Amino acid sequence: MGYRAAVVVVAAWGLALYVGRLAVLSPHVATRAALLAAAACLVVARPRWLALAVVPGVFLTRRVPGGSMSFSDGLLIAGCVVPFLVASWREPLFRRLFFIFAAYEVVLVTTVIAHPSGRAVVEWMHRFLLLGGTVAVGAYLTREGLARRALRLFVLVTGFVAAAAIVDTLTRGLGPAYPFGLHKNYVGAVTAAALLLSFAIPQELRLGRRVVPPMQVLLLGGLLASQSRGAEFGLVAGALVVVVLHRGLRWSRAVLVMGPLVFVLAALSVNAEFSASAHLDSSRARFESFQIRRTAGGEALQLWRESPLVGQGLRSYLDQNSQLQTSPHNIVYEALVESGIVGLAAFFLLQGGAVLVLRRAGSNLALAALALVVANLVHGLFDLYWVAGTLTLTWLVVGMAAGEAAHSSRSQSGPQLERLQAELS
Repeated sequence: MGYRAAVVVVAAWGLALYVGRLAVLSPHVATRAALLAAAACLVVARPRWLALAVVPGVFLTRRVPGGSMSFSDGLLIAGCVVPFLVASWREPLFRRLFFIFAAYEVVLVTTVIAHPSGRAVVEWMHRFLLLGGTVAVGAYLTREGLARRALRLFVLVTGFVAAAAIVDTLTRGLGPAYPFGLHKNYVGAVTAAALLLSFAIPQELRLGRRVVPPMQVLLLGGLLASQSRGAEFGLVAGALVVVVLHRGLRWSRAVLVMGPLVFVLAALSVNAEFSASAHLDSSRARFESFQIRRTAGGEALQLWRESPLVGQGLRSYLDQNSQLQTSPHNIVYEALVESGIVGLAAFFLLQGGAVLVLRRAGSNLALAALALVVANLVHGLFDLYWVAGTLTLTWLVVGMAAGEAAHSSRSQSGPQLERLQAELS
């Protein structure tokens, strides 16, 4: 047994005894301690497994017992330790992305200072985790040769969720699907993301030509079963990015895919809007999704006018004395309420900077990441944006593209270095 393995075994036994003692005194604390202990052992023993687990971990949206973070966030925290230590900081694309993230976080500090609270500090750290942590893990997976395997695993698991969503909506009178307790908007987001990946990089997924079309039909069915209009609009926006920028995509195939897709989604969205508008005068109007979002948006703008420059503070709408009590389900309104004009400008610089960096990368994986960034942004105009799971997946793929660029630059510099050494000798 090696030295590292012996340390892991001894530490595991010690932690197991400690967690067993905690289980009698405080079950919630014991649960968190056990999760932290397992993650620590994996970080030391098998960091590749832990980084790979972050990808299917996007489906673990439930909260840790007795805690405020989700299992997805917990996996990400544990999985990004080693990737941060071995990150390709010299790679220009990777470094530019982190410069953009750092600039966004620095701007957010102004609103944290203006409205200090424990919740604001935690959210500030959480956003850097969702951006920097996921990109580091994605780049690490590419470096270890696990990126394609991770994306293929995500698409296959999402296909299973889509099938469950279809069954759920058919057995519930064609209502929105909530398979395995997942929210309908989350189901729509992951099925839309898997559809974009299968459309942008089908060869990299290595699912086979006979598997991809049925999988796409299944994923589209899961998206329609979720009845998430934000995810539908996001899918259309992301697919348009792929159609316009993909060099190897045949226009006939693009029109064949995008034509029916845009028509079906537009028809469903228009029908949903008319259905919501028709009930605005009824006693159930206040419960309609359209009306709730419109009311929350108006309240958000009213709060923003009280502090237009730096907003009311991160997650200020969760305070007990807040007039809003919930997110306005629109990233523009949310940014204005939380961080004012300064924060909104920083957010769009974040999005625009990421788009420019990915556009210059030029690879198919970078194009898929760009499509996901655009789709997630459009979805955020209708739903929550800063949430673990869907946002984690988007920036994971961005990190994979950054890692691919670093790998290609190293492979290109290798022969050049050999030729230079031969000339000098």
